[in-house]
Amino acid sequence: MNLTRFNLFLPEKRDFFLRVFDVFQFGRISELSSTNTQNTAASPAATQSGSPFFSRRIGIDRFGMPVDLEYGGKISGRLGGWDLGALTNRQDEAADVDAKSLMAARALREIYDGATIGGIVTSGDPRSNRDNSVIGTDFEYLNTRFRGGSTLQAEAWYLQSDTEGLESDDAAYGLGLRMPNRTGFRFGLTLKKIEENFLPAMGFVDRHGTRDRSAELGYTHRRDGRLQSIATGVDAQRVDLLDGGLQSRIVRFRLIELETTTQETIEAFYTSSKEALHEPFEISRGVTIPVGDYSFDEYGFRIGTGTQRNLSGSLLISDGDFYAGTRLRLEAAALWQQ
Repeated sequence: MNLTRFNLFLPEKRDFFLRVFDVFQFGRISELSSTNTQNTAASPAATQSGSPFFSRRIGIDRFGMPVDLEYGGKISGRLGGWDLGALTNRQDEAADVDAKSLMAARALREIYDGATIGGIVTSGDPRSNRDNSVIGTDFEYLNTRFRGGSTLQAEAWYLQSDTEGLESDDAAYGLGLRMPNRTGFRFGLTLKKIEENFLPAMGFVDRHGTRDRSAELGYTHRRDGRLQSIATGVDAQRVDLLDGGLQSRIVRFRLIELETTTQETIEAFYTSSKEALHEPFEISRGVTIPVGDYSFDEYGFRIGTGTQRNLSGSLLISDGDFYAGTRLRLEAAALWQQ
């Protein structure tokens, strides 16, 4: 169920593409800036936006229907100090899209302790007959011994797409700096710009022509006893249109987060959001939200049990405003294992 104006991000499930997938991750785009993936302000789709390679584009047409793959291959390993990965697939024709070969290649090299540079290239458009390619470079830094055992991360990346029929405004870049510590203070800052014609046909973008800025600040206190951690913090995301004007703003206050030694968790949060609609939005069939600025609040809590148990699960309940109405949200999950 998608109640937003933007694409959902659905993770890959196919074993062939999941094996040795880490080498294709680019610029830490796929990593949430927050150490808590449940209550971060940015959605999974917003966090993944700009990824040059998203394997679910292969073998699935633009209507979400499966397309036969005639053959494929993948190779990865280490050679002369480089981590290398390459993947190719031959996708069968489907509807009005011709059969074609699709390719992605990635290279990474550590240039000094904790710092790596890399590059990526993709070729092919699995959803249309247009020629499309993407080339990019990234830099990542990781220091797990920063100032008394803290962790410091930084990254910078740049991507350029080349799409038949599209000229200029076809680049994307990002910068990030964070200390994702599990004890004490944590913070993070990220900036992402995606131009209007940036089109990674084998990647993922949820918003074009935007500038996305995210920040987080929090503190975690570790203690002895059954209650092992108490945390609080605030996350924020603001997305502006490159041609001017706000698109979205969300601030999420993590009021309190408790975790026991057996991984039971209790979390309470408050979210303040603002959405600027520059054109009418059909949120569901026959229900259209008119142009305007909408501000709304949401309160909620989440409880969860440790996944080491034979039966574990989680429950989230939230209530509040939503555009011109209200929304009650219930999410439950259960896992049984022997």
